[in-house]
Amino acid sequence: MLIDFDIFIAALFLAVLLVLLVVLKFFGKKEVPFLVFFALFYVYLMGVIKLTLFPITILTDMPSNIKESVCVIPFRGGLNRTDVENIIMFLPFGVGIPFLLRKKKLVTTAVCALLFSILIEGGQFVEAGLSHWFSTRIIDSGDVICNTLGACVGYLLLELIAAIYVKGLRISEIEKSLAFWKYVDNVMREMVAHIDKNG
Repeated sequence: MLIDFDIFIAALFLAVLLVLLVVLKFFGKKEVPFLVFFALFYVYLMGVIKLTLFPITILTDMPSNIKESVCVIPFRGGLNRTDVENIIMFLPFGVGIPFLLRKKKLVTTAVCALLFSILIEGGQFVEAGLSHWFSTRIIDSGDVICNTLGACVGYLLLELIAAIYVKGLRISEIEKSLAFWKYVDNVMREMVAHIDKNG
């Protein structure tokens, strides 16, 4: 059996997003700019899930290959193209997290990326279990490391952009009055305040 990321799965994910946005708006009292960043980050996570977990293949007539499919020792064959792709795939994760969490710290971003990466690899392991331990994927500890590294690089890039923004670029008072730009301005300034406090 093959479960692909089709229109039904996408609609299900989007229905969950709508429920989350309603809950955040009316019960969490979140402002519209936060909801925009939340929705963008959610759609990004949907894309990551689509790339890493779909199609879900459930096969019952294949011999077990789980020993060959699990790689506990990272980078056995050195760095490869997949490792670089994993780093790139998680750059937006590191950029997005500071717009959603109060604590704008590298360690917070790294922990969030680490946990999400472990969930992905765990999902791949569960998928193999559903197929009587036959896997069409490699469940790799190196992926977790590369994903976390990518998120950290994304965070550091945002920190650099924030420092340039706060020191050089000044948005006008008209732009500041717009809720979206005010939210972006606040996040950038909080990131620089964090750098100054720890630097």
